[in-house]
Amino acid sequence: IRLKEGSKVQVHGLKNRDELNGTIGRCLQFDAEKLRWGVELPGGQKILLKMANLLPVDADVEPATAGPTGAPMPASAAAAAATESVGTKAAEADATLSAAADAGGSQHITGRGTSPVPLEETTSEPPDIGTNTGATPMAEQNAQEMQDLPELKPAAVDKSGRWWQNESASAKFADQLRANEPTLKSLCLVPPKRFAEEDVERICDALEVNTCCCELLASGHALSEAGCKRLAQMLRVNRTLQMLSVGNSSLADRACFLFEGLSENQGLTSLDLEHKGMTSEACLALANALCQRAQLGAADLTTLRLSRNPGLKAALSQLASAPAPKQLLLADSGLGEDQAGDIGRWVARGVEDLDLRENSSLGGDGLDAMLKALLPKTCEQPPLLQRLRLDGCAVGDDGLEALATACDRGLELEELFLERCEATVVGCRILAPKLRRRRLRLLSVRGNLIGDEGCELLADCAERLDLSAVNLSPQVLPVLGEQPAVISLELFNNPQLGGQAPATWCSELRCEHWQQLEQLDMSACSLGSDGFRLLCCTLLEKPRLMPRLQGLCLGGNEVEDTDELNDLSEKLATARGLRVIW
Repeated sequence: IRLKEGSKVQVHGLKNRDELNGTIGRCLQFDAEKLRWGVELPGGQKILLKMANLLPVDADVEPATAGPTGAPMPASAAAAAATESVGTKAAEADATLSAAADAGGSQHITGRGTSPVPLEETTSEPPDIGTNTGATPMAEQNAQEMQDLPELKPAAVDKSGRWWQNESASAKFADQLRANEPTLKSLCLVPPKRFAEEDVERICDALEVNTCCCELLASGHALSEAGCKRLAQMLRVNRTLQMLSVGNSSLADRACFLFEGLSENQGLTSLDLEHKGMTSEACLALANALCQRAQLGAADLTTLRLSRNPGLKAALSQLASAPAPKQLLLADSGLGEDQAGDIGRWVARGVEDLDLRENSSLGGDGLDAMLKALLPKTCEQPPLLQRLRLDGCAVGDDGLEALATACDRGLELEELFLERCEATVVGCRILAPKLRRRRLRLLSVRGNLIGDEGCELLADCAERLDLSAVNLSPQVLPVLGEQPAVISLELFNNPQLGGQAPATWCSELRCEHWQQLEQLDMSACSLGSDGFRLLCCTLLEKPRLMPRLQGLCLGGNEVEDTDELNDLSEKLATARGLRVIW
């Protein structure tokens, strides 16, 4: 993995400072003498960390080479050590979790190419990930896992607005905005950057004359009434801003002042109001603003994020009459059967992507009521809804039956998420025949104990299947392999695939199967070192097996970190041209 200055990384495997595990930071400079990367964490703390304690989030891949001590290190870092010229650059510290972290434990990444394509696209909400519990052997060799970096030269980090020195980045950004610099398209002022009252005033002044910047990302800061009013004034004038994300969970009723400006704005297409503590009054003000801007001829929003707002329930009937965004996020808002009809009517107005995750009171009856409102008997054309997330909504088998009925009435989904929905094989028997008529692009039933029969029923229902934590056994693998359309398969946390089982199922993998498979995730399946070795050797010995495979994720399988297995994974990655994560 080639880390470079500015690369985003996730800290993991620390023992003395385990509270930092999971933190997202940015690489500063590589210390060629100590073979460690300088990393800047949120809040401005700078530490030295070994490669073993860093999970790449947006790094490139390049071959390793021998470092000064003979230990492997990135080729670019070795070159930097030879010339003793390593620059420094600080960058944004907004959090995006690594897909590789889903496996937990120590991670090794080998091979070339892009990272494995995840089953779902990433959204602004953190994905469900496992917990990193193990430290790598490299971390155990040295109890001094990190140390402060007083030697970093302040002059070398003068490119990111000086926010780590408790000064404001807004002054520099405001100058760039007033100069109308065409490269400044997105303005990020999330913590630890400052967005106090004077910063709001400074940025709004500049945005009123700017014609290039498209995004203002300043979520996570408390906004006063004066700050909301100033932002509203800016929205009345600005015509180029498309994305707005401001405020924190204390915004509450003060959002009403912000929406006064929104009602007169015609440029915004994406509005992030997640976890803003919005009351019913604020939600009603939002509904009115959306209607008023539509009367001005403004285009409908493409994205509206309203998750985790307690006042949403009381205002849904009014919001259902407002123009609908293409993407609507209402996750974890305490929505239940009483609100289901309003949700369905709002979605019917043109929502293409609906996120209802973690509304555990919805249940099967609520989903049925929502779908009936979405598809009334007088419906002349199918709804536009293509992507539906129902994770943690406790819809159960009744919900799967409601979905099957909706498919008969014209529902044509492309992606369906049913993770942790308390579904069983009974619901799979009802839904699977309906989904087969129009194969989904993506189906996730992660965390439902549907067993082998449920997996077999759903095997030919989607191109990308997530069958993680469903209690499947090796006996279902041949059925999955026979599916010609499956290009991505996630089998995370199915321990029956591990233990002694790989000795049998690895030898039974058939080359005529798995012809289209590009991504395979068997993380946390209790493979152990023997299972890891068997699977890698099988793929090496049978080059015609899974010929299109690009990514193989085997993390969290309690595999020993030995030279033999490292060499084996490198050999597999090189021979097959794929990326191996373990």
